[in-house]
Formats: sequence, C-alpha cells, structure tokens
Amino acid sequence: MIAHYNAAVELEFMSRWLEALTDYEKAGQIAQIAMKAQNPMTIKIGQAIKKMRMKVRNKVQLPDKLPLKNDSKRLRS
Repeated sequence: MIAHYNAAVELEFMSRWLEALTDYEKAGQIAQIAMKAQNPMTIKIGQAIKKMRMKVRNKVQLPDKLPLKNDSKRLRS
C-alpha cells in the first residue's frame, strides 16, 4: 500500500495524473482491506484520491501550496 501511495505521489509531481490516480486507487483498495477506515493513512489516501480525480477531470494543475513571497523571484527566472 505504501509503495503504491509513494509511486502515486511521484507520478503526481511529474504531472502524470492518470497513472497517479491508478496508484492512489490501488493504495486505497489495499488500505481498505488492511486497515480500519479511520486509520490516518487510509483517510490521507482517500483525500489524495479525491484531489487527483478533480485534477484528472478538470485537466488542470491544482496548486498544492501558494508560493512564498521570496519564491516570486524564482518563478520569474
């Protein structure tokens, strides 16, 4: 489960959203079998699945974090 979750995080970072969604869903299926529904990791995976489905459906990059004031210089270069 953790391997699928970590792979999904990496794929998401590379904007390979459909592949990321597949791995998040695999992690979610395993988590439902192996852990209780209220386990923090199960909840985190569920949230990641929802976020990734939105990205795939809308075909947009959702900002995970707002840039800091000092980051604006790096964004322009």
